[in-house]
Amino acid sequence: MAVKGVSPVLAVTGSEDFLRRRDLFATIQAQQKSGWSVSYVDGSKPGALELALSNSSFFLEDPRNLLVVSNPEKLKVELLQDHLASTEYDSVILLHMEGDPKANTKVGKFISSLGKWHHHFPEPDKDYKKKDVASSFCVSEAKRRGKTLSSSFADQMVDRLGTDLGFLSFEMLKVCTLADAEGKTDISLDMIKGAMAPLNQTESIIISDALLTKSPLALGAAFRRVRKSPKEDPTIQVSQMLGSIALGWLEVASLRDQGKSPDEIVGLLGKNDWYVKNKLLPSLQRWSSLDLIELIQALSWAQQTQRNGSISPWSCLCSRLFSLCLVSR
Repeated sequence: MAVKGVSPVLAVTGSEDFLRRRDLFATIQAQQKSGWSVSYVDGSKPGALELALSNSSFFLEDPRNLLVVSNPEKLKVELLQDHLASTEYDSVILLHMEGDPKANTKVGKFISSLGKWHHHFPEPDKDYKKKDVASSFCVSEAKRRGKTLSSSFADQMVDRLGTDLGFLSFEMLKVCTLADAEGKTDISLDMIKGAMAPLNQTESIIISDALLTKSPLALGAAFRRVRKSPKEDPTIQVSQMLGSIALGWLEVASLRDQGKSPDEIVGLLGKNDWYVKNKLLPSLQRWSSLDLIELIQALSWAQQTQRNGSISPWSCLCSRLFSLCLVSR
């Protein structure tokens, strides 16, 4: 029996991590609320999708199944074409690609042919475009929560906080919550100033997001952004906050190494479910527990360099973090 109103194959793709994952999570949640079962399939494992399709309706009287497929670029496109052409199906395939489909590949061409059933979230290729996208995102986030944010205020938020959409979403939640408390729909500059995180906390989050990627390029960009404004050396404050963040990562990594499931980790630590499953655990695949212990030691050492009167403690911090990313990649 065909599932009415839904294509047999859907796709969520893009190099903009936050928007792609949020769309994926929203789709999964909507289907679960409608009574669908959800299964996860690794497209890089031969025969995994075929097995999931053949087993999907065994135990349900009125089957409605969503098969979320990672690594879809490894699939045989003929299997996807056959399922798309089918008129009798009880499973919908949702392809999740962490990046942009390549137009010169069979799977890339297939995904691009899905039309409205393909949601694509590319990352801007230029810094000035990233700022424009981030400002528009803040305006749309305010509108999504029933508030109005002027583009000029959005620009100021992006100049202060950077272009990471996940972090900006969190800041917009705080701003809109403050507007709710005041019973207003128009967001003022005072509301923004009152809700934004302290600067050193903001700096730490910018650097920690770059650290998760283990990319020296991303880390260098984060360091430059933090040090754009002239002020006293922030090494101690930033290192302390980064240390607290890294300890949280170590808790998650330790439980992961003990074989705990994502649900068990969330339950034991009381952390945000979406953040742990969709951002933290995938990113921490790049970090072993030993790497994280070295990171925490490096942050403690950087604090000591400033307390001991080092000529350039900030340079000491940057060099140690660069070294950790390069050595343990």
